[in-house]
Amino acid sequence: MRYHLDKINSNYISGFVLMLLLVATGPVAYAQNSTPAAPRQTISENAKDAWIQGKLESAYSFNQHLNPFEINVSVTNGAVTLNGTVESDIDRDLAGEIAKGVDEVTNVKNNLQVVSGTRDKLADANPGKPSFKQFVIDASITATVISKLIANNNTSVMDIKVNTEYGVVSLKGKVDSEQEKQLAEELAKNSYNVRDVKNELIVASM
Repeated sequence: MRYHLDKINSNYISGFVLMLLLVATGPVAYAQNSTPAAPRQTISENAKDAWIQGKLESAYSFNQHLNPFEINVSVTNGAVTLNGTVESDIDRDLAGEIAKGVDEVTNVKNNLQVVSGTRDKLADANPGKPSFKQFVIDASITATVISKLIANNNTSVMDIKVNTEYGVVSLKGKVDSEQEKQLAEELAKNSYNVRDVKNELIVASM
């Protein structure tokens, strides 16, 4: 099973969660194999990591010195990894310090590279991409849908990918039944600002 927080657009940043994710209650119990296996994250841990990621991406988006579209954030068990580019060494240090200041962050690995002109890319007009306002709206929708899937005991959020573009939500992945597929679609449709839902979920054979 995998937990997915899809990229809104793979050319700039991963899902901009805006602190809307709910923290699920209680860990998920995994069956033990005869041979030792690496620890796996519970739903609560995944939700907390998503919350950290969203809060951090939000902070970068509203910082006038950083281009959020060039900074990729990933979080695992509270440990933050930053990849991408920034304008200067000062911006690199700034991004790292912002990450360290987020609650629940246990460690920050700053892999950001200094590339001149990175900051200027934020002002470049690209008609093929949504405006920043639309980007925020789409990311908020994605976060809302994911939070609803987490909160509902009848949906397997870890096997569902959620992506939003211009208010249209796409659902991909596998579910256990037709009822779960329709439930996921209804949860998405009833989210604020959603214009339409493309339900591409596949009912897995038992």
